[in-house]
Formats: sequence, C-alpha cells, structure tokens
Amino acid sequence: METPMLEPIRARGRSGERGFTLTEVIVSMAIFTIIFLAALLIWDRSNRIFKQGVESGDMQQNTRIAFDQLMSDVRMTGFDHDRDGRPFGMLGIAPWQPNTTYVLGNVVQPDPPNGHAYVNIQSGTSGGSQPAWPEGSGDIVTETASTVRWQEKGILQYQQPDEQIEHMGATAVTLRGNLDYELDAATDNGREPALESEYFPVVTTGNDEIVTYALKSADASKNTGKIGFFADVAIPRNSHPASGTKESLVEITGVDLTNQNPPYTLYRYTVKADGTPDAGTPLADNIRSLNFRYFRDTGGTDEVAPVLGAGQYDPLTGAETVERQTRREIRAIHVNLVGMNPQPDPAYTHPTDLVATKHRQYQLESMVIPRNLGRRGMKELSVTEPGAPVIENVCCGSCDVVYVTWLPSPKGDVLSYNVLYDDDSPFGGYTYLQDAGANLEGYIQKSITPDKTWYFRVQAINQYGYATSADYKSGFVINRTTPEAPAFLAASGGTDPMLVAEPNQIRVGWPEVTTNKDSAKLLTCADGSTREQKVMPGNERRYYR
Repeated sequence: METPMLEPIRARGRSGERGFTLTEVIVSMAIFTIIFLAALLIWDRSNRIFKQGVESGDMQQNTRIAFDQLMSDVRMTGFDHDRDGRPFGMLGIAPWQPNTTYVLGNVVQPDPPNGHAYVNIQSGTSGGSQPAWPEGSGDIVTETASTVRWQEKGILQYQQPDEQIEHMGATAVTLRGNLDYELDAATDNGREPALESEYFPVVTTGNDEIVTYALKSADASKNTGKIGFFADVAIPRNSHPASGTKESLVEITGVDLTNQNPPYTLYRYTVKADGTPDAGTPLADNIRSLNFRYFRDTGGTDEVAPVLGAGQYDPLTGAETVERQTRREIRAIHVNLVGMNPQPDPAYTHPTDLVATKHRQYQLESMVIPRNLGRRGMKELSVTEPGAPVIENVCCGSCDVVYVTWLPSPKGDVLSYNVLYDDDSPFGGYTYLQDAGANLEGYIQKSITPDKTWYFRVQAINQYGYATSADYKSGFVINRTTPEAPAFLAASGGTDPMLVAEPNQIRVGWPEVTTNKDSAKLLTCADGSTREQKVMPGNERRYYR
C-alpha cells in the first residue's frame, strides 16, 4: 500500500500570510488624509462661523444695552428740571435808582441785589446814593439826604440758572433732568429739599441727575481728555443775585474724546454731593466710537457746532453768554454709537475705518427729539383753600382812614385779601369788608367813622375757599395828623382860564395838599409803635375852607 505524501505545514502557513503592498498603503493613507483634512476644514469653517455668530451676538447685545441706557437719558433731557419756571411773586423787580421820584407802594431791590425787596412807605425823590439796606423782616430805613423811606418787604425768588444741556460736545455730552420723578413719589416726585432755599423754593434735579456720557480707551495712556462745564452744585443751591456765588466748574478727566484709540468703554458719570464728578459707571466694553450732533430744529436741518460747557453764570452781572444761549436753542440731538468685535478678523477689512481695519462693527444711531428741550415749568397752582393770614398791625391817626398790615397766608395761592371790620364787637360776624387785592397792607376808609374803636380781621381768598385770621386787632380811630397849609393861592382876574369868575364872584384856587406837618404826622399803632405818615393816604378825606 502506497503512503500519500503530505504537504509541509510550514509551506501552507507562508501561503496564508499575504498583506497590503506599499502602494496600497500609500494610496489608503492619501485617501484618509484627504477625508480628514476635509473634515477639519469643515469643522474649522463651522467653528469660525459659530464664533463670528457668537461674537456678533455679543457685540450687538453689548452695544444695544449701552445704546438703550444712553438713549433713555437723552430722551429725558431737561425733563422737569425747572418745575416752577419763573416763580411768581417779587421777581424781576427794578433796582433802586438815584435821584428818582418814588411814590407810596413802589417796590425796589438794591443794586447789587441782596435777596430782599423794599416797599416805599414815604414818597419823595431818592438821594444820590443807596442807604444801608436792612434785611430784617419789616425793617425800615430812611435814605440819607432824602425823605424817602423804605420797608423790607420780603425775600425775593430767582430763576434757577440750571441748563438742560450742560456740556455740548461732539464726542461727549452732559445732560440734566429729573430722572427720579417716578422713583421718589414720597418727596413730591423728585423734589430735592436739601437743595431748596427761600431764593430757590423748588429744586428737582440733584447733583446725581447731572449725567455725562464719555469714552475711556483700553489704552490708559490715551485718556488725556477733559470735560468741563459750569453748574450750580452747591447744597443748598447758591447761584442767585442775593449775595450768591458764580456757578462752579465741574471737570471730568481721564477720558478720550478723539475716537482714535479703540476699543473703548462707555462710561456714565454723575456729580457727587461735594460738587465733584464720581468715578463713573462702565456701561459697555468694546465700543468703537461715540458721536453727537445738535440741531436747532426737529427736522435735523439746522445743525449747530458744539460749544462744549463754556459760559459761566455770574449772578452779579446776570449777563447771558453766547454759549448758554446756543445750548438753550437745541431741539434735537443725533446719537451715533458704534460697537466692535473684541478680536480682529484677518479675513475682514473694514471699507472705511482706517483705525480698526480688521474689526467687524455694529452701528446704532438715532435722531432724538426730547420733548422737554426748550421748555420750562410753570409754578403749580394750589387746588386747596388758603391758610389763615395773620393780622399784624392797625395804625390810626389819619382822617377817617386806618392803616392795616398782615402776614401772608401760609399755604395756598391767594387771589386777594379782604379786610373785615366792625365797630360793634370783635366776635361774631363783621359788618364791613374792603377788598385789598393781593397786597399785604392797605388803607381802610369805607364806612369808617372817627372817635370810636374799630375791630379788624383779614381774610385770604382763592377759587377754592377762604380763611380768616384767628386774631383781631383794634384801634381807636381819631384824626391825629395835621395837613400842611395850602400854598400858591391864586384868585380870579389872572390868566388862568380855570379861575375866570362869575359876575360878582371871586374864584380862588390852590394846589392839592398831599403832605402832613412834621410836627403832626405820626399814626398810633395797636402794638404800641408809631408809623410816620408824611404823605397823606390817597383815600383820606380832605376838606378846605
């Protein structure tokens, strides 16, 4: 039997170990590399698109947040900054003049003003120089070398010098407005009691409501700019003619006003209680530029060149500067804020910006027409009945005339005062009434008969009601004054056509007597004092024989 031949095992093993050739490996690697590079390219492009989208979204959100805050304050420019406008009462009173004829009731203020008004209580011609004006309530002064006498009438109120636009720059702006109107209802919607005084009775914008917007560069060495403006930042407000001071200079330093050194941070500055600016609040980073344009019209055609913050108010001169007048004429503000990506994009070139050429940008702009620009408030009229006035004094001594003074109603807007009087009793109803207008003094003559005691009260009236003084004053009416003798008599037969006599008659004429003798010119007052009555009251009865 023939034995079969077996194939060597080693030979069979070698035959099953066949692999890839070098060519196959190289081709495979090339194909894999191409696929991998394609994937990387797709991933890189997708990543760049995603990054650009994120950066664009961040840039837009960042810029919009800053723009919204900026626009909110610009729209509020001038809102309620001068609530009472030009206050009613003794405002704009003419200054005292030398060698001028004054009559009873004329009201003047010193020159320069001292914050007080003075009423004439003895007419005549003023002297060549002013008296030393007293400032106590009701104080009386007689002019040197003149018979003219004045009585302190009260505190004057003045127009606040506050501006709606305090700094008008091309790349920075300072605005003023009652920004806490809705947040401070407990204080009459934003009143500032600590800033108010007799001269400025209503103040609605605190120092922290004087707002400045400006840019600071990320390169600190470029922040060499300075913003300056003048404002009354005293507590209480003090820029008024009554021995007040000039507006203070407020300066904000460490800013860049060139727009040439981005990226910037937009800052919002306010003024501290001591009158200096605070450190500022950063609103947004990566700002490319900030620009403002100003117009006299709401259509944006009459553009005005920026005048910055020049024009200091000086209460001693009261002169209006050109810069202040220019800022007051503004009716529209164009705002342009541009944001930028924090990182440059090598694949991008800005078509017009030669500074930030590789940064994508996002621009927001708007023409703002603040509703309050050019407007001032008007003193609010009280809708409540007036408070009771206080009768101050009653002086008797003129023929059938009584001189009465009173203090004003402590609240409410008074249309007029009535003097109530009676000769029967100080209690109960009063028989007689005389309208004294809006004055705080008056001569009462109607139905007055002498040689008896009369009782007086004062009543304040407006369209919502009235209030009568709680106290009364009394006076014994008697004629204590003696008129000067008539002079310059003329009789018929002369050339005066008014003195042509009738047949068998002689007509005699003389000028009206208007003054009392110095020896008998004093009235006796209820408080024990006396009052000089050199000039006879206009409504005093006069007889000749």
